[in-house]
Amino acid sequence: MSEAAAEPKKKGKLPVILALVVVLFGGGFFGMKMKGGGKKVEPAIKLAHGEKAVVEIEEKLYNLADRETFMRTTMALHPKDGYEVAKIAAQLPAIEDAILRVVCDKMPDEVVGSKNIAKLKVEIAESINHLLEAAEEEHAKEGGKEESKEKPKEHSKDEKPEHPDWDSQTGPILKVYFKALAIQ
Repeated sequence: MSEAAAEPKKKGKLPVILALVVVLFGGGFFGMKMKGGGKKVEPAIKLAHGEKAVVEIEEKLYNLADRETFMRTTMALHPKDGYEVAKIAAQLPAIEDAILRVVCDKMPDEVVGSKNIAKLKVEIAESINHLLEAAEEEHAKEGGKEESKEKPKEHSKDEKPEHPDWDSQTGPILKVYFKALAIQ
């Protein structure tokens, strides 16, 4: 009789446990949905739009750091909205040099794979942005204008970016596109 009495108790606990599990998972699911369900905040800066919003860089061949591997690429640069494309065009030789310095320091395994390419795009965007910002500061000094420009906010690695698809969060260049990429 003791076995028969123990059997109904096990069946009685199982539905309670299942109900608790369902409630906990359901509550967690809806809690996460409600937490992320707030209004989306528009980024303070936006990508340029229009017919001539992207600056293309002709095909280049780079020798990687191992001196045996080459990377052939065609790129395009997408600035923030309101940034004059003429300023980028005026600095194109210096921009191409900045890209060369970033790419030629890379080993072949550092430019293979989507994660490495994403890192490379970020490094290229940072290098170009430093160059363009320095050129603007120099131009302002030559023109006799002492602009008290606020330095762009540095983003920590733990901070969530305003727009995770961008290669730079502050600009002037927000996106770097590889239109073609080959490694030999």
